[in-house]
Amino acid sequence: MSSHTLTIKFLLAFLCLLTLAAPSPGRAETVNRIVATVNEDVITLKDLQDEGAAIFQKIRREAPPAQVDKAIQAARKEMLSSLIDKKIVEQRAAQLGFAVSDQELDANIQQMLDAKGITREIFRTEIARMGDSEEHYRSMIRIQLLQSKLINFDVRSKVVITDDKVRSYYDKQFTGETSADGFHIQQIGVVWGENGQGRTREEARAIIDNLAALAGKGENFEELARKKSDLPSAVDGGDIGVFKKDEMAPYMREAILAVKAGEISPVVEAPNSFQFFKLVASKQGGVVNKAPYETVKEDIRKKLYEEELQQNFTTWVRQLREQADINEYL
Repeated sequence: MSSHTLTIKFLLAFLCLLTLAAPSPGRAETVNRIVATVNEDVITLKDLQDEGAAIFQKIRREAPPAQVDKAIQAARKEMLSSLIDKKIVEQRAAQLGFAVSDQELDANIQQMLDAKGITREIFRTEIARMGDSEEHYRSMIRIQLLQSKLINFDVRSKVVITDDKVRSYYDKQFTGETSADGFHIQQIGVVWGENGQGRTREEARAIIDNLAALAGKGENFEELARKKSDLPSAVDGGDIGVFKKDEMAPYMREAILAVKAGEISPVVEAPNSFQFFKLVASKQGGVVNKAPYETVKEDIRKKLYEEELQQNFTTWVRQLREQADINEYL
């Protein structure tokens, strides 16, 4: 290790001790306190507060008063870990000479807005309502684009999904889920009103129509659901399991009975939302109807690919962490 590097590390450690030991008569001193070092870079309390502003605001608004401090402290620890990962990614990107230009960033954000069918004005209103800022949102997208470039370079080439893996998933998921009579369903929904980030009914309809068009053109349904659906099922790729006919809400039953296995339903109106569905498979009277293998094999391949890619990326970040010099002072 060079004497220059040792000098930097000594200065950083000394600054951390000063900020921890010094009195805090004003907010300026407090927010500039160093809460972590990652190699030669620092993370300040202000960085942490900016990163978690929306989450901290939500905790203060919704958590029981007696649990607010504990919940915020736990959220800070998670947020700090996330910031450390981002710093590691930024350092690796710089090492490889990767960067994201403002033009790339603007184009990506515009693409997301077009996919959601919303304007810049609505976008700014929504993030402000969530307690976030456009500047912070742009920084998050920038790091995601950097991660994508790094994944392409360091991780993606190592992921291989064989035909056997695809077929095995199909045999298990597209038949096993319908061992009893019922309909195996996936959903995507867009909410309006207070729980829909203040969207109007007309705005929600425009967004859902766009998503339904994308699904109809062959976009991966699970990926669309995870990224765009407002419903709780989004975390599971829109999968809500198996329903018998009499267990479905009228609007769902109407949509599902209008399609065959593997098809996308029309958009229907539900309470405070618009939704559409994909019928994965069904079984009635002992007869199993499932989406033909050829029509879903590429969707399955994409799903398995993304899952393995995420696993490899997590491993990759952990390895970078192990190689980095990280100190936390929170």
